[in-house]
Amino acid sequence: MGFSETKNAIIKELIANKKDKDKALSIATAEKAGKSKSLESKTTINDNDKSDLKNADVNLEASLSLREAIKSLLGDVELSSNNADELHKEALAMVKIAHTTALKTVTMAELIDELNIHINNEVKHNKVILNLLVKDAAKAVADAKTAVTMSAKALVDSLVAASSVCHLRNSLSQTQTLLEASLPIMTRKSDGLDEMLDELKSKAQKIYDQSLKDKKAAELVLREASNKFNDATTQANTAAAALNAANAAVGQANAA
Repeated sequence: MGFSETKNAIIKELIANKKDKDKALSIATAEKAGKSKSLESKTTINDNDKSDLKNADVNLEASLSLREAIKSLLGDVELSSNNADELHKEALAMVKIAHTTALKTVTMAELIDELNIHINNEVKHNKVILNLLVKDAAKAVADAKTAVTMSAKALVDSLVAASSVCHLRNSLSQTQTLLEASLPIMTRKSDGLDEMLDELKSKAQKIYDQSLKDKKAAELVLREASNKFNDATTQANTAAAALNAANAAVGQANAA
């Protein structure tokens, strides 16, 4: 084979090699892009799963905190109810005393009024002594009327206070009933809120663990594809450089 045939054969071989390397580079480029997209998708999924797991954990913690808060509040309500019971007894005793006092005050006022009438009548018979008492008797009547008014107000106030205490007792009782009813909703087996949230967290944890595993696998695949891409790029550049060098050498030989 002559020099010309040998030269052409080498050029053809280099051209064919460059085409093969360019094709391999194109395949490696497409594979790397596909693996990159896959990793991007799996990263997004894993990030969403991580957010779901965090939310599930927050919800479970909130539920457990709420349960403890309800228990603590229930204890406070029970203590307040006991105190309200004692206060209610004292309020009823206060009403009884206020009522008795009001009756006695009215009786006293009636007696003072009768005494005042008697003194005014007796003035006609014994002016020297009784004139000294008329003024005091009149003041006693006024004071007695004031006392009646105040005792009546005290009775009304005691009734209002007793009513308020009674309302407080009823409110505390209703609150206690509601709180006691809310605990089973949270702590029941199978369908209790705590168990449901705990199960939800477990599922979220499994989903997150799997998506994290898929993400790491995609990272490994992309790393391998990147290595292939880098090798294919080097080989394609080498083949191109060899072809260019050969063409340059042929050009110089022809010029000589």
